[in-house]
Amino acid sequence: MVILTRIVPIALLIPALIFFSIFQFKRRNFKTAVTNVAFFCYVFLLYAFLLFPFQIAWSEEFQHEVTINWIPFLEIIKLFQCENVRYLITPIKDCFINFVMLMPVGAYVFYKLKRKNPILIAVSFGISCELLQLLFNLIGHSNVRQVDITDLILNVAGAVLGLLIGRCIENRSRNRA
Repeated sequence: MVILTRIVPIALLIPALIFFSIFQFKRRNFKTAVTNVAFFCYVFLLYAFLLFPFQIAWSEEFQHEVTINWIPFLEIIKLFQCENVRYLITPIKDCFINFVMLMPVGAYVFYKLKRKNPILIAVSFGISCELLQLLFNLIGHSNVRQVDITDLILNVAGAVLGLLIGRCIENRSRNRA
């Protein structure tokens, strides 16, 4: 079995970043180019974090089962039923990370695509995170990452909150001007 580590996506990022940066700085003003390059790095590293490392099974002996949790907040519900509170830290931390992780996407989409239905794009981005994990689990014969409806809900909520934050910032700056 071959395990791809986080080194692979970071190694792919460097030439892609150089190409994207050259393209951006030739065609855009400095502020827009820096914003686009920073967002490109963010998205690339986000997907690298979500998808790598994944395992590819080369033998037929590998038993593969894709698990999908369809019950929202199941792990937290289960942990509230146990007596040891210290086990709550990891699921709550995971929920927080899934929520906060896509807030920049929502803000960026609002900033760049104000009139092109930004909520649909932000929601699609949140859904794509879990769909890509499912796809990699199915194609890569891996179950390193579990597909979870809680993650989906929190990804979408974080992206939508990012949109709202972007809108609030724009309204506040418009009122000051």
